[in-house]
Amino acid sequence: MLIHQGNDASAFSGGESREKSAGKAVFLPLFARESSRKGQGKRPGLSGSALKLIAACSMLLDHMGVLWIKKGVLENETPAWLFALWGEEGREGFERAYLVLRCAGRLAFPIFAFFLAEGFCHSRNRKRYGLRLLAAALLTEGIFDWAIYGKWFYPAYQNVLFTLLIGFVMLWGIERSWQNEWVRAFWIVAGGGGALLLRSDYDVLGVMLILLLYCLKDSPCRLAAGAVMMAVAAAGGSVMGYFAVLAFPLLALYNGERGRRPGKYFFYLFYPGHLLLLRLMRG
Repeated sequence: MLIHQGNDASAFSGGESREKSAGKAVFLPLFARESSRKGQGKRPGLSGSALKLIAACSMLLDHMGVLWIKKGVLENETPAWLFALWGEEGREGFERAYLVLRCAGRLAFPIFAFFLAEGFCHSRNRKRYGLRLLAAALLTEGIFDWAIYGKWFYPAYQNVLFTLLIGFVMLWGIERSWQNEWVRAFWIVAGGGGALLLRSDYDVLGVMLILLLYCLKDSPCRLAAGAVMMAVAAAGGSVMGYFAVLAFPLLALYNGERGRRPGKYFFYLFYPGHLLLLRLMRG
């Protein structure tokens, strides 16, 4: 589970934004735009940083459900302090708590996918952006495998940063071949196929959501289409999947501003950091 906003250059960090003036594209650094708005007051709604913090909290709750309740209780690896707190007869309570936490966790990916698509459009240096995603994905993978599967190397399933990275590479390939529909089709198939073969979190669905949010970036139906995609994908599966739809009303509150960031690399480090901490706390 990250990864980008209208005024943000990267899935997890900043960049520059684009404006048009007198029929010409004018590139204005984001801090300059923010300075020019000081006299206008703060826009209503949620900033990009606020939305990404919501996504990070959602991801934290999701992994608390997986690591503490599913792995720690329901699969009989129960730490003594959990049963001391809830009692040994509380399995049904643990099952309900697990469902609630996993449902809350469904908000995270659509928000990060949205800002990945946004950030791709506004990145100053896409090569550096892609390398950051790759480095974060590789850094996280061993921790992800150990936390979830108990092994430092588990090739059967990859963390969500690989999904964001595949989506980013796919968008880059599509943009560079925009005049050739066959090459564009190749990049779409390669993106979905790569996520499927790699078995990254959200796999094909995640990459296609990134593609949809990018292709409809100028459409008023963008968020509605994303919500429909997630609802259709959830049909026939677990009820948890439907809760991903709730991310899109939150994204509709996005005010186009970066907001105050907790740190340039905070969201890159939060993913492996919280997994490691939760796993250590479980014992």
